[in-house]
Amino acid sequence: MRPPALNYVRAASPSDAAELLGGNAIPIAGGQGVMRDIRARTLQVGTLVDISRILELDYIRLTDDALEIGAVTTLATVAEDPTVRANLAALATAAGRVADVQIRNRGTVGGNICGSWVPSWWGNDVGTVLSAAGGEVTVLGRGGARSLPGAEFVAAETNPLAPGEIITALRFPRWDGSAYIRLSRQWADAGIGSATACVRRAGAGITVGLAVGRVHHRSVRLDDVARTIESDGLDAPSVRAAIADATRGFTVPSTTHADADYRRAVLPVLVHRAVSAALDNGGIR
Repeated sequence: MRPPALNYVRAASPSDAAELLGGNAIPIAGGQGVMRDIRARTLQVGTLVDISRILELDYIRLTDDALEIGAVTTLATVAEDPTVRANLAALATAAGRVADVQIRNRGTVGGNICGSWVPSWWGNDVGTVLSAAGGEVTVLGRGGARSLPGAEFVAAETNPLAPGEIITALRFPRWDGSAYIRLSRQWADAGIGSATACVRRAGAGITVGLAVGRVHHRSVRLDDVARTIESDGLDAPSVRAAIADATRGFTVPSTTHADADYRRAVLPVLVHRAVSAALDNGGIR
């Protein structure tokens, strides 16, 4: 379907973008999801504000306590970056699992997490890592900058951004090890289920961050399951029971790729594989 008539402007800076947004104007960077939904008439837009060439939003930076990534950094760049691979392997893996290479060359990390609340999307890859890692979303609007908890952002039912706000960066706390596991029939399929685990040494034990995707209409952080793994160990029978309790209220989709019963059945396996791989990645066992 052809898109309707649209206005187009290019922002020169983050503050310029914030001034241009509002009303029926929305930002566009890679445009992979935005243009899909505009053509499908599930997203009503009057003006596209292009932020893709704002260099201040295109970076990967490692600090003492976090990995920070600019919002318009492409998924391909994140997937291949040695700093990301060495410090948050789950994120590099997740970015590399999004669609195909052509889309990853255009799509951005900021755009991928916005897939959480557009009408035609019910799961994403980068957002699941952001949730598990306890990351934050930095946004800028006319009233200044603020940070939003990543888990809340990707679990939001509607757009959590205020009018005129844009995402400027994603911030991921540093962990000792991490892993992203996604099950799909073929590489670029939408996916049957996914799990992200982040682990950190804590004295004689570990701290675990855990989130799952594609088994509910939003990516969800599983704090109770993580606490059970910390206290009882990954292979304890209580872990499977905790997963069942945590996901009992999920709206599990049935699609051409897999029905709801199958998705529920494989989820404990994905969680186990993700945590196990994160422990190995962090050299914890």
